[in-house]
Amino acid sequence: MKKVKKIILVGLALALSVGTLVGCTNSKNNKKNEVAKESSVKQTEHVTLKFFVPGYTDPTFGKAYDATLKAFEKAHPEIKIDLMGTGWGQYQKMMSMIQAGDAPDIMITGSRNLNQLSELGAIEQLDQYVTDERKAEYIESVLDTGKVNGKQFGLPTGFSSRALYYRKDLIKEAPKTWDELVEISKKIEEENPGMKGFAIPGAPESSTIAQLFNFFYQNGAKAFDETGKPVINSPEAVEAFQFYTDLYKKHNVVPNPVEITRSNFADLFKSGQIAMFVSGPWEKNRMQLEPDNDKTPYGVALLPKGKQYGETLVTDSITISSQCENKEAAAMFIEFFTACEYQNKFDGTVGFFPIFKAEAEEERYNNDFLKPFVEIIQYGQPEPNPLVWDEFEEIVVKAIQKTMLGEATAEEALNEAQKLLEESMKK
Repeated sequence: MKKVKKIILVGLALALSVGTLVGCTNSKNNKKNEVAKESSVKQTEHVTLKFFVPGYTDPTFGKAYDATLKAFEKAHPEIKIDLMGTGWGQYQKMMSMIQAGDAPDIMITGSRNLNQLSELGAIEQLDQYVTDERKAEYIESVLDTGKVNGKQFGLPTGFSSRALYYRKDLIKEAPKTWDELVEISKKIEEENPGMKGFAIPGAPESSTIAQLFNFFYQNGAKAFDETGKPVINSPEAVEAFQFYTDLYKKHNVVPNPVEITRSNFADLFKSGQIAMFVSGPWEKNRMQLEPDNDKTPYGVALLPKGKQYGETLVTDSITISSQCENKEAAAMFIEFFTACEYQNKFDGTVGFFPIFKAEAEEERYNNDFLKPFVEIIQYGQPEPNPLVWDEFEEIVVKAIQKTMLGEATAEEALNEAQKLLEESMKK
């Protein structure tokens, strides 16, 4: 984990600092390559590819995906895309389709799932379809999040960072530490009856893990050590988990986490039910509010630190199913879909961060709103990458819910989680 963290931070720092990066010029060459491929790939004529896209039902993401899909349909009328757009957290639906032998041809999934999917033989290795020239366009450390044991099984399609949203009309200065987070939250509630100071998720959803591990990383904790052994009940982890649960059980400065997912934050904030929350830049579009609006003015800041600053770095990847009968057509689609030209537009629309080196030159990353999101990246660590993500997620979310419901202490819940993770690795 430590080695991966260093690689990611160094790679991203270089990409963000170099001023002579090549622009998205290779997209023109890619289009020429596609024309050449059309004459040699006969099976791409009049084929249909099922494309599984979680998060498509989110209006901001849906529109961004549609723009690229329309461009592809215009360039490749011989390939029809059967879009399977779903909400977030639909990994199990995708797995059920794979197990039933009816897998989508192309799938977008959290990079955290690539380990399991490759182990099951459910996805294709992409190295044979992606040229070295195309790979060189990526920020290497971000591209590496799509690898399993050094082999490329996914191409990144989304790289997100997080910051603290806070009400500027109610909070003069954003909290910089955990103690300040609690102190300011309590003051908010005293001065604004019916409003909670902060919010954390505890319902089953992949983003719940990312939110929890922000606190783990801020306290020097992690899920697995460098050898892959679970260490989720280390003293640092227990201390971070205790603080997370104390926000509700002891300090009572957050709504009931068991009933909340990250997708609820924007509505709670916009309606005046919470004064702070942690999420990505896309929330500005979701709320349809500029920071300087009159009703709910807000700012963004670095996540409050525990022993140190930290955040969870998250990427999504696009993959080809092993069950796909038209892999050359699928590879052609992925080459088009992930081209820098379209990725840059997508990232700019939804508020994601650079995947390609050329994207780092974009002026949008220097504005006041995005600066905290960019600054915190240097303190980030990748999501935990267990062999079976859904099992890991279930174990950790169960630990959260047990503590929030008063069925176990933080230490007891993590000791149980440690035992379950150790047992799962023996299967």
